Amino acid sequence: MEISVDGRIMVDRWPDPDLAEREFEALHRKTAAKAWLCGRVTMRYFAGAERTATKRLTQTQQRNRAGSSDIHVAAGMAKSYAVAVDPSGRLLWKRNDIGGDHVIVILTRRIPASHLAFLRERGVSYLIAGNDHIDFPAALAKLKSRFGIDRLAVEGGGTINASLLHAGLIDELSLLLFPVADGRSNTKSLFETPSPVPGLKAKSLTLLSVRRRPGGVLWLRYRVRK
Repeated sequence: MEISVDGRIMVDRWPDPDLAEREFEALHRKTAAKAWLCGRVTMRYFAGAERTATKRLTQTQQRNRAGSSDIHVAAGMAKSYAVAVDPSGRLLWKRNDIGGDHVIVILTRRIPASHLAFLRERGVSYLIAGNDHIDFPAALAKLKSRFGIDRLAVEGGGTINASLLHAGLIDELSLLLFPVADGRSNTKSLFETPSPVPGLKAKSLTLLSVRRRPGGVLWLRYRVRK
């Protein structure tokens, strides 16, 4: 992730967004991960279109959804993957890859069967994990068992980052700290929890390394303490 000194992650109004993009892509390549994961808001840029919110299925309809359709592998094992978290199936994919990375969508059981058919028609792989909310431990287990993904780069946004962090599923933070003060209170930060969660505690980190990059950027690596 790339952040300002006040922890904001939207680079559109930063003084040098081109530098931010170059440094991010350089860090992305260094992860050597087989897949990268983003939330719906980030992925709608790549998908090309988005539908309005769909009607939520009843619990009975959700239970009937369980079974063979919970995972769809559109192609054989790919070299790399782009994983989109889209709980209610709003992203309308025009392609089944992003720059050659095969698309896998993580969904919940509240989506209509018509959207599953749409994904299959487009050659997009998907897996269902959870009823109303994404069950991230189950989703990552399926990514490993069915797609062979054992190293995953999480690249936002803030709500996705927080969900995985507090589920104990992030091992390391790799951050590009830019010499920019964002200052906007309505801009997403690195970790966002939209509503209060009883008993939620802050996570402790151990600093692994600090490296200086061009333009006064610092590359910070932390291990998350379990």
